[in-house]
Amino acid sequence: MRARIFAATAFVLVLLPILPHAGGRLRAAESGGWLFPEIQLRVPLTLNSGIYPRKSPLVRWKADFTALLRGANVDGSLDVNSLRVAAATESGSAKEIPSHFIPADGFDPRAAAQGELAWQAPGEMAALESRRYWVYFDVAGTTPRTAPQYPHLGGPDDRPANAVRNPGFERVDPKDPTKPAEWPITDARYGEGRLEIVHQPCHGGRNALKIQCTEGYGFGCRQEKIPMKPNTLYRVSVWARADAANPGEMTTMYILVFLTQRDGRPVATPRAVIECGDAVHPEQWKYLAKLGLYPYHSDVKTPSDTAYGSVRIQLYGDGARKRLAVGAVYVDDVEVLEVRPEDMIPPVGIQAEAVEKADTVKGK
Repeated sequence: MRARIFAATAFVLVLLPILPHAGGRLRAAESGGWLFPEIQLRVPLTLNSGIYPRKSPLVRWKADFTALLRGANVDGSLDVNSLRVAAATESGSAKEIPSHFIPADGFDPRAAAQGELAWQAPGEMAALESRRYWVYFDVAGTTPRTAPQYPHLGGPDDRPANAVRNPGFERVDPKDPTKPAEWPITDARYGEGRLEIVHQPCHGGRNALKIQCTEGYGFGCRQEKIPMKPNTLYRVSVWARADAANPGEMTTMYILVFLTQRDGRPVATPRAVIECGDAVHPEQWKYLAKLGLYPYHSDVKTPSDTAYGSVRIQLYGDGARKRLAVGAVYVDDVEVLEVRPEDMIPPVGIQAEAVEKADTVKGK
């Protein structure tokens, strides 16, 4: 699982409303024709530039093909070699666009066919422009398909990798499958509780982590010795959701990354920590993210002696106000990601529609 979400105050991946371009591009290419007759399914997508003009933006679409197949009442395993991307042209036809599929952690072509499909949208997009795309896919058949031979995209393969191990909690502790691999409990100085792998609710993939504080002012999990570069801007993030059975009206979550030198000592810069916290609620998942060091401005890079980071995901109360942290939260898709200049604006908005079948569209 990967959650790739970008920058500044507008870190959250917002699915922007469809904003038709003045040229009527969407109406001119509503169906686009069925470009790949040997592939039986496709998902229509609308890309929105938002308020930013863009030049050949990198599009990153998080897809759950298992859910798409289920929604289309199609039984079978995803054939990764069938994946194709097509873009609408000015004439109303469609053309193939080179793409790259990045399987999520725990990928399974039948039970968990999730991943990220990335491609470079050709040309310039004006602010408030929308474009039409289709992602074609199919189930595995008796005749194997050959993977498309695209040139190097110059984008997805070169993106910084998430530094967190087991970020989506898909791997479990081999000694106890109810616990996540790589994520032990934090020290019990402030509270007590338990960690538990759950399948619902999940933000992505098959698993999420339930953090439950049973006593005290704080409880959570940790991951040590995450490699981090000096003089580099990082974004730290997690998706969180409160349990509906929690007492009170709000549950406070924090994600923190403490920076250390190669020998394990804290970096020399005082208060060298990336920190983000907020209230979470049971109705929906909330994205908590921070760009750069606390308590400075949001674009401060790591100090020159940085070698590692230590992540803490905590359910917090308020010791000063005697408010306990008793309750539970679900967390998923943890990320410690190097931020490049092109990531400093929100990504292209993506709005997906219902799966279309070849026999239905061709019969229109």
